Amino acid sequence: MKKAVKRLLSLLFSLCLGWSILSFIPLTASADDVVIEKVLATAQPGPVVLMDIGNVVVATSTEGCTVGSVTWTTQDGLPASGSFQQQQTYRLEIRIDAGEGYSFSAELRAYLNNSGVDAAVDPAGKSVTLVREITPAVWAPTIIKHPGGETVDADGWASFVATAVYAESCSWILVSPDGATVVDCTEIGKTFPGSSVKDDGAGKIVIYNIPVEMNGWQIKAVFKGPGGSKTSNGAYIKVKDAPEEPEATPEPTPTPTPTPTPEPTPSPEVPAESAAPETHEHRFGESWVSDGSYHWHECQCGEQNDKAAHSFQWSVVRAATKKEPGEEKGVCTVCGYETTRALEYDADGEDILRGGYIGWVLAGIVLVVVILVVVDVVRSSRRSRRNRRRRRR
Repeated sequence: MKKAVKRLLSLLFSLCLGWSILSFIPLTASADDVVIEKVLATAQPGPVVLMDIGNVVVATSTEGCTVGSVTWTTQDGLPASGSFQQQQTYRLEIRIDAGEGYSFSAELRAYLNNSGVDAAVDPAGKSVTLVREITPAVWAPTIIKHPGGETVDADGWASFVATAVYAESCSWILVSPDGATVVDCTEIGKTFPGSSVKDDGAGKIVIYNIPVEMNGWQIKAVFKGPGGSKTSNGAYIKVKDAPEEPEATPEPTPTPTPTPTPEPTPSPEVPAESAAPETHEHRFGESWVSDGSYHWHECQCGEQNDKAAHSFQWSVVRAATKKEPGEEKGVCTVCGYETTRALEYDADGEDILRGGYIGWVLAGIVLVVVILVVVDVVRSSRRSRRNRRRRRR
């Protein structure tokens, strides 16, 4: 009997010790190892009327999950594409999937751009869908490239390019050196007879047959959008006088002859044609042009070069707390473009407790202690019985 009890106690002690050791080994096959209680997502930049819907980048900074899909629909329930429109409300749905060894809590708290958002967790706890109704902001056009000045010969041509975002259309005006006269380029022929323009309506214009009288004038781009209009800086036009053609020097007659020299027949005058535009050679600026996703160098004609995605270096702007997420600022190391994203509260210690590792260890230790106490009680009881028997004898 004594040996049987010892074997039983040894077996129980070995089981408890093994249980305690195994509690330190994460079981990656279990979906309940780490339960995600809070998820943070960002959608940057914020939607603006006339912005391309594809420019909005959705991401999550929560460990153990990734963005599975992003869906934009109109208020009619139709898939949204192209650019955001005025007086339209859009529904944004973001599906976030849990990675292996993670699952979402049924009482999950979700944040989009640092504010609470509706979230629906699937029954298996492996994905969550964030939903928000968004009305795009209405901004006045923002000019990101102003036209540059040109020097041309009289009766020559010149092209000008300007670029803006959140603009529906672009028109051009000419302003006199004293600023007193403004000419709509669509009616340039009334002020400068013989001159004409070719305007694409999107930020590029070519002026033909530029006269000397246009010297010193400025040309400006006027962008119009739902949020108002914006006029670019003026680009000066410098016109060089056409050089006078030298008269031909008559060749000397070797020997005079009595025969009268016939009058030269004047050549018929050929009307001068406007100089045709020469082949354009791209000249990319040294400064970067950028949007929310990319940066590039740009020529005056609008051609892009060296286009690449931003390379952000992140720094903490506001530390996260248990109640509110923090904020990180990202600066592109190439072009200097700046953006922000949510910063999740670091709760590694809570995750460990939530995962159950320390709980298993504590349970094992408690069980070992209980076994030792039971053993001690059994031994004490046996001693007491032996002592009583001895006394009776």
